[in-house]
Amino acid sequence: MCESRLYLLENGRRTRVMDEAILVREVEGKVVAVSVVGERRDFEGARIVEIDMDRHSITIERGK
Repeated sequence: MCESRLYLLENGRRTRVMDEAILVREVEGKVVAVSVVGERRDFEGARIVEIDMDRHSITIERGK
């Protein structure tokens, strides 16, 4: 499996918001993330800024 940790960058602060994300996509002005166990989270006004396959991390940003 190829899960990643999902981080939210907001107001200069990076916070881990999901472990084991298997799907992250931008949809209609928000980022939608789904974990390996089916948990879904929507991040309104966010965008994907970095995908680091080596570190298994994805960073999204809100507020810019």
